Amino acid sequence: MRRGSLPAVSIVMVVRDGEAHLHEALESLRAQLLDDIEVLVVDDGSSDSTPEILERQRARDSRLRLLPRGRSGPVAGLNEACHAARSEYVARLDADDVCSPSRLVDQLQYMASRPQVVLVGGAIEMIDSQGRRLGRFGYPTADDEIRRALRERNSFAHSATFFRREAFLRAGGYREGYSPAEDYDLWLRMSELGALANLNRVVVRYRLHSDQLSLRRLEDQALKSFAARISAQRRGRGEAELETGDVAIASALRATGLPETLLRECVLKHYLTWAETLALAGPERHAETEELLSRATDLALAPFERRMARARDHWIRAKRAFADHRPAAGLGELTLSLAADPRLAAERLWRRLGIRPSPGAAEAATEAP
Repeated sequence: MRRGSLPAVSIVMVVRDGEAHLHEALESLRAQLLDDIEVLVVDDGSSDSTPEILERQRARDSRLRLLPRGRSGPVAGLNEACHAARSEYVARLDADDVCSPSRLVDQLQYMASRPQVVLVGGAIEMIDSQGRRLGRFGYPTADDEIRRALRERNSFAHSATFFRREAFLRAGGYREGYSPAEDYDLWLRMSELGALANLNRVVVRYRLHSDQLSLRRLEDQALKSFAARISAQRRGRGEAELETGDVAIASALRATGLPETLLRECVLKHYLTWAETLALAGPERHAETEELLSRATDLALAPFERRMARARDHWIRAKRAFADHRPAAGLGELTLSLAADPRLAAERLWRRLGIRPSPGAAEAATEAP
């Protein structure tokens, strides 16, 4: 970093008990092609060797700033780090993910040349706990496509986002009441302040791990995401937002008069999305995938829900069969998936062939982590 000047980019991270991958995440920041940075890390009350790792890294690199908080939670930590950032631009990184070397250069150049853009993300490469590649996932790249997608799902990987600090402050920062969908809620509010974008290249290697996939957390995330969308719609109509702080989110949603079927479908889709994502991880994660599929099947009561669950189940089994070099079994499962829901296969084929689907299909596309 240039002496006596503000950094070009501030990277913010909150970590609790992250000793397994923290060193790799921080080293990926040291390896950035952009040198003019600061890294703000909030240690959220770690009880493992995380504090020692951070101290060693700070001794090696004065660009690292530590902001200890005790156990205040990730939302409070993120807000503190973003408020303490000295740069015009803030980049997010989770303590178990890895930045590509050109990530900050690419996102900084993109934002600096487009003053109307307040938030930019990028594609991710999913990896397992050992760093082995599981697959690439891209997001809508154009502002209009992202806005359509945001009506239905989060269209940014949190760990890959890069935003203007001024827009973050104007939007009001992260909100505890929407955790663990606090990022989606923030992007919806930032979308009201300027343009959005995703780079069509991998900016982060995103690590899948078991903590993301507890049934309770996934259900809460699905309902909080739904609440964030309801609040965004209300803001657009000039109405009061949904109250989330003092009552359980499911109760708050029911109080709006939404039918129970919509809430169930929201959770069902979230389970199926993560089951398909987790299926990329190979045989060692099959048990967790099966648990999510089983839970989704239990939730699927309406005929269209059962078709949706059945189609995704067969699609996942087809992917496994092809990965295991069993093409006949794969084709059989693919046929069953097509019979249950032809649209599912069409969306996947559009994505693989690089064909842009119609707006309606884009809005129905699968969520990603």
